[in-house]
Amino acid sequence: MSLSQFQNPKIHSDLLQIFREFFAVHRNMGKYLRITVLEKEILEKLTSCMRVTIEINTMKNIGGEGRISLFEKTSFIRAQIENIKAFTTLLWQNKSLSDGFYLHIQAKLEEVSKQVAGWQKYLARGGEKHAGLGNQNNRQK
Repeated sequence: MSLSQFQNPKIHSDLLQIFREFFAVHRNMGKYLRITVLEKEILEKLTSCMRVTIEINTMKNIGGEGRISLFEKTSFIRAQIENIKAFTTLLWQNKSLSDGFYLHIQAKLEEVSKQVAGWQKYLARGGEKHAGLGNQNNRQK
């Protein structure tokens, strides 16, 4: 696969969009919450999830032990998303996020979580040749 043919799955672009949206509110947040919660707990976890989606997408063989590794990676993403949801709720409860932003981000995070759950179902069924874990309809252009 050449570099020009490489495409990340939809989940990667969704995570990137969520990162951008959090980064936009970053400027308007108090320094303490910005550093402790937003940067350390949310943005770092989003970055980790994006890295793992690229790792998953570039893996070629999901047979045998590889499938277990991919399942562990997808479990990691789901755990990170749940943590991000919790810290987002914390920021909202502290009035650091607007109601509209909170509801929008929670819906986007839930969508990502569902995508990862779909990947896990795919892996549990045995998957196929490639972990791009999403058919062509799930890939960003």
